[in-house]
Amino acid sequence: MHKLLNVSDVVLEFSELQRFTGSLSGFMEEFWQPLVSHLDTLYPYRLIILMSMTGTVRPEWTPLLQPPPDELTVHFDLALPIQLTGLSTFTEGELATWLQKRLPPNQAQALAKVLIEETQGQPQILYNILQDDRMWRS
Repeated sequence: MHKLLNVSDVVLEFSELQRFTGSLSGFMEEFWQPLVSHLDTLYPYRLIILMSMTGTVRPEWTPLLQPPPDELTVHFDLALPIQLTGLSTFTEGELATWLQKRLPPNQAQALAKVLIEETQGQPQILYNILQDDRMWRS
């Protein structure tokens, strides 16, 4: 990791942390904290770690996370993950607008209606459907 951070930004992505042994707290204890403590020097490039999980944040995880910084943030800990607000359900209009980047407007609207009925606009379910290549084959 030291060598990489001296020549470029490094991006790591971890999804479905709820499946990690111990969930978020297990991930933090077994991976995140050892990694952060090992990277004890400044580098010319950034380490960016994207983490996602399904479910709600448990109260005992509060010390492991921090809110996104804003203009009033006085202290920001580079070693703590930022807890973002979970995605809300998508509306038919939002989905149709996005689909119009790939499909004619009438097809986008019809597909959005079907997908919202099938998924109730749940972001993860929509993502799973839309990322599947079979969805886009004609």
